[in-house]
Amino acid sequence: MSNCHTPARSRVFHKMLGSESFSESQDSVINLDTLSPSVVENMLQFIYTDSAAIPKECDDICELLEAAEMYELFPLKYDCYYELISRLDITNISKIVVIAYHYRPTDEIMAVIKEYLHK
Repeated sequence: MSNCHTPARSRVFHKMLGSESFSESQDSVINLDTLSPSVVENMLQFIYTDSAAIPKECDDICELLEAAEMYELFPLKYDCYYELISRLDITNISKIVVIAYHYRPTDEIMAVIKEYLHK
């Protein structure tokens, strides 16, 4: 991952690469082995192009949203939220509500969820 792209997109990556107290800055390597390859690919696509292909499956979207939150890729996080909202149905509502509350959604996202629950 190129150091020139990460500061503009992720303060977490910037800190990891820019602070001598992190081994990542000394090695110029960020270990992302806790993330699935598709999530890493989508994060890198976002970092380099400011857009990403949001996965089709709800579980995959949730995994990408979690990574976006972890690495402070907030526009990607909100893209994931909007994709989840567009897929909201009776089979995934409980999971999406839990995810939404866990990752501090916007009022707009919560309004859509509340509207769906009141139907």
